[in-house]
Amino acid sequence: MSDWQRRLDFSAYTKKYDEGELSIQEFAKIVAEKLKSLRDFDDFGIDCAKEDLIFEFEDIADEDEAYGEGDFNCVLSRLYDWGDIPLDGKFGGKKVCWIQMR
Repeated sequence: MSDWQRRLDFSAYTKKYDEGELSIQEFAKIVAEKLKSLRDFDDFGIDCAKEDLIFEFEDIADEDEAYGEGDFNCVLSRLYDWGDIPLDGKFGGKKVCWIQMR
């Protein structure tokens, strides 16, 4: 198992979204806010990628009808990729962030 350096748990929000209690825009806003709350890594590439993700989720959150679930999932896929960035090059070693959706 990898040694995750940060953790983000969206499982409660995924449930609310699945039950129709959150719109995709509200969910995107929550993801952006939780990303903002993460401590930086003092690594230019990782921190810039995090800022880009925040911007993309905020963009989805700010547009009432322009973006849908497909757009959200596309950015979410990039969030997973960001979380899986290895930090030490070792198999099962340190990685950026565990992302839990369910």
